[in-house]
Amino acid sequence: MLDSAQKIVICGDGLAGHMTALALSRCLPSRFQITLISLKQSEPFDALYGNICSPSMYEFHRKLGVSEPDLLSNTDSTFSYGSSYQQWGSKGLSWVQSFQLPLSVHQGVEFHQCLLRAGVTDLQPYLVSAQAALAGVFAHPPEDPKIPLSRAEYGYHVSSDNYLKIFSRTLKASALQESSSLSVKHICSASIKVSFNEDRIDHLELDGSLRVDADWYIDCSGPDAHLISSFDSELKSQRRVKFLASKYPSSTKLGSAREVTGFEFGWQSDTAVRGSVSRLTLYQADDEQAARHAHGVADIAEGCQLGRRDKAWLGNCIAIGHAAAIIEPLTPAPLMLVQRDIERLLELIPVAQDAGVERTEFNRRFALDYDHADLFNRALYQSENLPPSQFWQSVKQSPMDEKLSTKLTQFESRALITMFDLEPFNEQDWLILHFGMQRQVARYNR
Repeated sequence: MLDSAQKIVICGDGLAGHMTALALSRCLPSRFQITLISLKQSEPFDALYGNICSPSMYEFHRKLGVSEPDLLSNTDSTFSYGSSYQQWGSKGLSWVQSFQLPLSVHQGVEFHQCLLRAGVTDLQPYLVSAQAALAGVFAHPPEDPKIPLSRAEYGYHVSSDNYLKIFSRTLKASALQESSSLSVKHICSASIKVSFNEDRIDHLELDGSLRVDADWYIDCSGPDAHLISSFDSELKSQRRVKFLASKYPSSTKLGSAREVTGFEFGWQSDTAVRGSVSRLTLYQADDEQAARHAHGVADIAEGCQLGRRDKAWLGNCIAIGHAAAIIEPLTPAPLMLVQRDIERLLELIPVAQDAGVERTEFNRRFALDYDHADLFNRALYQSENLPPSQFWQSVKQSPMDEKLSTKLTQFESRALITMFDLEPFNEQDWLILHFGMQRQVARYNR
C-alpha cells in the first residue's frame, strides 16, 4: 500500500462511481480518505451498462457487501439464464445465449465434437440453462451433480436506477458501522475544473470556488470523462450510436432470459424485472423515426461514441467504466468490464508515488479486457447478407480483427474454440454463440 497517498477523489456518482467507492471503502485501510463527487450529467448513460449481469457478479456483489437476498429483496432485480436473441440478422436467427458451466467430455472428446460426429448441428437442446429460459422458469442449481440443473449457471436482470440504489444504500449503511474501515465523504457540484501540476492533477475546483485536492483521482464521470479527458488521452472510437431507454409496468410472467430483437434499424432489448420491463433500443441517427416507433414512449434520445481510450490510467488519474470505454450493451460485456476495472484497481493500488509499473499493467489489462469483449460483440455481426441499414453495415464493413478471424476460421474448420489471454467470455460462451449463429463446420476434429 502507498504510505504517502491518503486522499482519493472519485468523480461521478453514477453506477460506476458508487461501485468503486463501495469497493475502496471495504478494501482500503482507515488511513485513506475517500471523497465522492456527484455529477448528475453521467446518470442517463448508466442505461448503457445494459440490464444483465453475468454469473461472475455473484461473488463480486459479495465482496462489496451486497448479498443475493439483499439484491433481490431491495431492488427489482430477478434471476437470469442469459439472453434470447430473436430475428437476428437477415436470416432471422433465434437462440438462447445462455450461461453454462463446461460441457461434458466423453473419453477425451468434447461434447460438441461428439454431436458434430453424429451429424447434430443444434446445441441448444442440450443446454439446461437455455431450456429453462425457453420455458420461462428458474431454480437455483442443486448441489447434486447427478441432477442436470446443477450445470446451469445464472446471472441477474437489473434496471440501472434500482441497481445503483443498492450500492448507494450499502455505501451509506457501511459508513454507519463501527467495523467499517473508512467512510466516504459526498460532495455535490454543478461544475468542475481540473488544475494540473506538470503531468499530474493538482486539484479540482468545484462550482468555481471549492477546492478539492487528492493524491489519486478516479474518473467515473461517464462519457464526459471530466478528468481523464483533460490529459492527452485518445478515444479510439468505433462508431457513433444513439439509444432510447425506458421502463414500463408489466404484469406478465417474468422471463428468465433477456430478449434481444434485431430490427432493420438496429436492435432492442427487453429485460423483465419485478413489476416492469426495462427497454433499451440502439440505432444510428439515420433511423431515428423507425427506432422511436419500435421503442414506444421514451425520453429524449442520447448519443455516444462506442470505443475505448488508448490508456485508462494517466498520471495520477484512473478512469473506470464509461469514462474509460463504452462497449455496446449487446451482451453482458458492459457490467463485466466495469467489474474487471474495479477488481484491477483494487489489485494494483499504487505502492509508490510514481506507480509506473502499476500504471503500465493496468493499461495493458484494460486494453485486452475491452478488445476481447469487443471480439465477442463483433462476432454477432459476422454473417452474410446483414440488413442494409447503416447500423449493421458499419460494423460489417470495418476491418476484422485478426484474433476474431482466427476464432471464426478455427471453428468453421474443425469446431475448435480458440482462446486468448484475459478473455471475459469463456469457451462455453463462444461455443453457444457459434452454434446460435449457425456457423457451418467443415468437419469434426478427428
